[in-house]
Amino acid sequence: MKFLKYFLYLLPLIVFITATSYRESGKYSNELGSKKNPIKFFFTPSVDAKQITTTAGELLEFLEKETGYYFTTAIPADYVTVVESFGSSKADIAVINTFSYLMANKKYGTQALLRIVRDNGEAFYRGQIIVRTDSGLDTITDLMSKKIAYVDPSSTSGYILPAALLKKTVSSPLTQSLQKNMTS
Repeated sequence: MKFLKYFLYLLPLIVFITATSYRESGKYSNELGSKKNPIKFFFTPSVDAKQITTTAGELLEFLEKETGYYFTTAIPADYVTVVESFGSSKADIAVINTFSYLMANKKYGTQALLRIVRDNGEAFYRGQIIVRTDSGLDTITDLMSKKIAYVDPSSTSGYILPAALLKKTVSSPLTQSLQKNMTS
C-alpha cells in the first residue's frame, strides 16, 4: 500500500506532463485525456492481475477526479507487450520494470519521469534465489548441476540478474576448479 501512496503523490505530475506534450504535438484529432481519446495507462503484469486491476481502478478514479482527464487501463500478458504498446501508440503511460523501461527508451524514446521509492527511501530492489530448506543447497556453486525455474525472461530481478550472476559464477576460475573436482 505504501507503493500506492508514493505513486499517487507523484502521478498527477506525470499525467499532466504527458497529456500536455501529446496535446501540443497534435498527434491525436481528439484531445488526449478526453472521453473520446482517454489516456492509455498500462501496468506490467508483475503480480496477481486481479490485485492490479483493483489497485488500478482506485488509481484511475483518483487521477480522473484530480486531473479532469479520462483514462483507460490495460494489463498485457507480458513485459514485452507493454514495451511494444508504446511503439504502436496503444500506451501513453506505463508502470514498468527496469528492463522494460530500458527497451522502451532505446526503441521508442520513452522517458521515465517517476521512479518508485520504497520504505526508508530505498530507490532499488533486490532479487532472491530460493531453494527448499531440505535441498542441501547452501551456496551459488551448489546450483551448478541443478535445473532452475525462472520467471518471465524480460524480468530484471526474476531472470536477467540471477542468470547473469549464475553465468558469472560458473565462468569464474574458482567455480571451474570446483566443477572439475566435483566431476573427477
